[in-house]
Amino acid sequence: MNKCLLVLLVISFSAHVNSQIIVDQTVTPEDAVNNILLGSGVIAENITFSGDLNQIGSFIANGSNVPLGEGVILGTGNVNFASSPDFFDEDIPGPGGNNNTGGGAGGGNFGVGDSDLQIIANVDVNDAAILEFDFEATGDTVQFNFVFASEEYPEYVCGTVNDAFGFFLSGPGINGGGVYEDNAINLAQIPDTDPPVPVTINSVNPGVAGTNGQDINCDDIDLNWSDYNIYYIANDTQNTDPSIIEYDGFTVVLTAKSAVECGGQYHIKMAIADGGDTAFDSAVFLQAGSFESSAIEISSTAAIAGNLTFAGDSVIVEGCNNAQFSFFSSNTDLADTIRFEILGSAENMTDYESIADSIIIPQGESEGFITIEAFDDSIVEGYETLILTYIYENGCGVLDTASSQLYIADYVQPTVTLNEITAPCPGDDVTLTLETTGFGGFTYLWSNNTDSQNLVVSPSETSVYSVTATDICGTEVTDDITVTIGDELEVITNGGTSGCPGSSVNVSIEVSGGFPDYTYDWQNNGGIGSTNSFSPLVSSNFTVTVFDQCSSQDAEVFIDVAQLDNITTIYNDTLCVGVSSPFVGLSGGTNSYSYEILNVLNELQSSAVTISETENSTNYTGNTPGLFEIIITDACPSVNSFNAFVWFEGCSTVFPNVFSPDNDSEALNETFQVLGLDAFPGSSMIIFNRWGTVVYEDTNYNNNRAWDGKNSSGDNLQNGTYFYVFKRSDGEEFDGSITLFRK
Repeated sequence: MNKCLLVLLVISFSAHVNSQIIVDQTVTPEDAVNNILLGSGVIAENITFSGDLNQIGSFIANGSNVPLGEGVILGTGNVNFASSPDFFDEDIPGPGGNNNTGGGAGGGNFGVGDSDLQIIANVDVNDAAILEFDFEATGDTVQFNFVFASEEYPEYVCGTVNDAFGFFLSGPGINGGGVYEDNAINLAQIPDTDPPVPVTINSVNPGVAGTNGQDINCDDIDLNWSDYNIYYIANDTQNTDPSIIEYDGFTVVLTAKSAVECGGQYHIKMAIADGGDTAFDSAVFLQAGSFESSAIEISSTAAIAGNLTFAGDSVIVEGCNNAQFSFFSSNTDLADTIRFEILGSAENMTDYESIADSIIIPQGESEGFITIEAFDDSIVEGYETLILTYIYENGCGVLDTASSQLYIADYVQPTVTLNEITAPCPGDDVTLTLETTGFGGFTYLWSNNTDSQNLVVSPSETSVYSVTATDICGTEVTDDITVTIGDELEVITNGGTSGCPGSSVNVSIEVSGGFPDYTYDWQNNGGIGSTNSFSPLVSSNFTVTVFDQCSSQDAEVFIDVAQLDNITTIYNDTLCVGVSSPFVGLSGGTNSYSYEILNVLNELQSSAVTISETENSTNYTGNTPGLFEIIITDACPSVNSFNAFVWFEGCSTVFPNVFSPDNDSEALNETFQVLGLDAFPGSSMIIFNRWGTVVYEDTNYNNNRAWDGKNSSGDNLQNGTYFYVFKRSDGEEFDGSITLFRK
């Protein structure tokens, strides 16, 4: 007697252990199919793979939160991205960086697509990874378990970058209506949809459009798309626990299944690709050993009132929900007793109510049930497994195995967290988002009686909002959030002082409060920074307008400029060369002066006039005949100066008749000074005593080294009358007497 059983298996779990998924990219496509993916009742051949070799690999969950223990992974990019540490991602923290704004690790084909996937995505597809093979079915059904995961969750839900994948089955008895190649059908479908709805970003998601999406894009796939959020798991990528895989969201474990003809030859194409771009990777996880063709199957469900728990349909939460194993048979002619093995780490009668090792499906019925009730033992045990296995002879006369697995989980106390937020501007819309942990199926109630998951508010002042989240087991948790409206814009000015009118002065402002970032507009010179410089001639205010994201404020910066009197003096505008004259009553400005000498051609002639300063006066002495301009400036030359024009004449030489080289304290009349000598450089002087003997001679006589009453040996001469012969450089000769008198 042939007994054919049919069942739908939807499994998902999440392990809360500090481990990280292991991805192996050395696996060949042949190993991936024959040694990992295939289970009972299937023989594969003609295995091929299209795509970069880093787009396929094997994985071991290793305690991570991927809801499959091990299997094969296909991705639109480098599949090692699932474990994330080898890839850069700007959003930190996370096991290798969280991905709330999406990751873009590469590794795809950047252009290679697939026509079948393009039909599903409804946009151009890229980076296709395609694993396909032929197989012979040894039962009347073929099935396997999978999880779809993506970096496009949740921001690009209902967007135009709709990553897609599909399992395209073709062969005897398969009629896809000509939609896909080889008249194939797509097995990657949302359960219980008619017509079947393919699993994509825009069909299985949180149930709300992402920040880069619009509802209409999801409506184009199925108007009921938001109801399929029961098959979606939001990944907690903000969690630093390395057991959190990299993808921002993934499905619960789904089952791809189709009726086949026993012994028939079939072809399956497993394909995944980026939709609309070549970034934001997606992947599909295929459960090891789940690709099988069996006539008998066992399913399990742990749903609560038809809702999946946070960890999926295969998890019993202690003290919260029961589970059920279902046995389904297509042959209802006779009663059937199914004897099975009870396996797994959970112990019968210790971890759950006692169950028998067999079940009878009465004649005329196609399904039987066994209920599992887990004990609430308040012991932290982690996930425990309960597996029912049945060995039977399939429709092709081959022994085969059907099994199903449940997980018993410790109850996790739920949490809800709202993060502090600052509103962009008073009255602007702010979306309050929450994060939950624990077992899902949450309902929400905000302090304003709104029951949505997120809340949009528009506070005009700092306000507090609260939300109560109730998990699927009925436990309530509450958190509140303060939406801060920033302080008023405050501007502090830092002016300056200037000792010189017209000198550059740096000023600045300090801004706080308001809503940064700040921008600046200086009304006087168009400056756009928080610092500026001005060169005012008089004390002045300078206006700057400060803008934040919501408002603006004017502020004035003051520069205090010292007001100086003009430089004034009385001077002699005509002098003999070599004759010194004072600047009388020199005052004004900063009282610290410098001097510049120019000739009539406005050329600098610093040596033409000597400026000497004493404690009581400043004197000027011409060294060269001619008209010269003496420019007197202070520490502010750009605004204060005095111009003295002096004519220096080459006056006649005048000889004294007595001098007294005493080296006394008065230091006057110490040498034989010739008045007007500076106008005649190169003149010579010879000194004779009264007997006609030369006692001094100088062929370039000047007053700086005039005769001091000594002979050529440096000995002092006696007091008395001496005679000189002076030959002026212009050829005129003078002689006379000079009396040397020492006290």
